[in-house]
Amino acid sequence: MKLFNFEVSESLVVGLLSIFIFGSILLHYKPSVMFTQDGQFKKFGTGNTNVNTLFPFWLILSVFSMSVYFSYTMFYL
Repeated sequence: MKLFNFEVSESLVVGLLSIFIFGSILLHYKPSVMFTQDGQFKKFGTGNTNVNTLFPFWLILSVFSMSVYFSYTMFYL
């Protein structure tokens, strides 16, 4: 696939699109496991569950996008 005169991998485009789409969905719904009551990101860690979480936004988004990228590379290319 050509993009601005550069050759871009199709799996890379699918991975980037998955980041934007899934990230937008998470930011729209703001699940309580990742966000505080006032809509701020929770910090990574254990302890006070009102401020800390084991599943921060950046970790969930990274794991999801990597799994989409590798799944697409393995099964569709």
